Amino acid sequence: MFKILLIDDNEAYCEQIKKSLELKNYYIEYETNAYRGLEYALQSEWDVVLVDMVLGQQIDGLAILKEIKKKRAEIPVILISGSSVIEAAHEWIEAGAYDYLEKPIDLERLIITLNHALELRKISRLNQSLVDELKRNISTVGLGNTLSEALRILSEASDTPERLLILGEKGTGKELIAKLLHYNCQRKYSPFVAHDCELQTESDEAALNALYKNLFEQARGGTLFLREIHNLNLAAQKYLVNFLHQNFFNSNPALPMVKNDVRFIASSSIDLKALVEQDAFLSELFHLLANFTIKIPPLRERVEDIPLLVNHFIDLESRSLGIKIEKVSEQAIQLLQRQDWPGNITQLKNVNHYMALLQKNGVIREQETKLALKLDSIIRDLHSGEKMPDNYKRIDELLGARELPE
Repeated sequence: MFKILLIDDNEAYCEQIKKSLELKNYYIEYETNAYRGLEYALQSEWDVVLVDMVLGQQIDGLAILKEIKKKRAEIPVILISGSSVIEAAHEWIEAGAYDYLEKPIDLERLIITLNHALELRKISRLNQSLVDELKRNISTVGLGNTLSEALRILSEASDTPERLLILGEKGTGKELIAKLLHYNCQRKYSPFVAHDCELQTESDEAALNALYKNLFEQARGGTLFLREIHNLNLAAQKYLVNFLHQNFFNSNPALPMVKNDVRFIASSSIDLKALVEQDAFLSELFHLLANFTIKIPPLRERVEDIPLLVNHFIDLESRSLGIKIEKVSEQAIQLLQRQDWPGNITQLKNVNHYMALLQKNGVIREQETKLALKLDSIIRDLHSGEKMPDNYKRIDELLGARELPE
């Protein structure tokens, strides 16, 4: 059953609303003390909160609204006013009010508004369950103490910084970090939009304007993640400099300019400072992006994280393949720790997939690990274009024989 809270200092009025709604099978509680009402709203699970604007105390309805939206943004708040709402309505909606009603409240209008708000709450709960599922699948395992601490600080800072640069070799998990930041801040219910700069060919201003206008509109309220930003041509870099300087965009020329509400995260596997010195990347864009920078060390520099990562990936593979893998031998782990890992975590994940396919009786030994590394080497050669005629045959033979050839 949905739960509704009413905060109003007039107890007789509260009783009247309560009885009227209970006759319509709504569950409602009320609080006449504004401070207790705010505390109650923040500490208990409510589907909708109704707040009177004038409470005869030091705190008013607008202050309660702002506090609820700051700490429990998912709860729809409906404001009630005893006077004309026209002049203040814009301010209330800007502060996050779902809707507003004027006293004396028309019961039919109240029920319609409540039903719409309750429907929104249902969607919000569904979104929360989806977000929780996403967060469970985006693991911080193996990030290392320093990186995990940086992420903790950033998550506590909520939506700041607005611009962020993530540096690291290919395969180190730059997009993973961006998603972790997105799903651990207030923007988590809004879109996470990723754009691959390697695929961008637009150069003229009209095409760039159309592209980025579309991207920022898709990501409005959420996060826009630009992969491998060093691939942008100079025309695109100049466009982004102007955009980030203005921090405004206009989706409808007939309307006033609106402040951009997008968190901007860019990544690069190339040393941007070196590109700036070579005049291949605009210094101005680099400094606009690098107001906060996270550097992800390559896997070869943090071999102590490999056992945790292996356990995590093998657990995922066990569930995905529907097999029970009980153990990865110590010799197998040590063999993995001796590798150079040019493809970093992405490569390790692929090797773990092959290890899971090759396991015997729920155990992955050094022999299966050697086979998995050999398979990874052959497949990487294929992907790099070095296609030896018998590579596909060699893959089939290795998977079938499960033994390394002499």
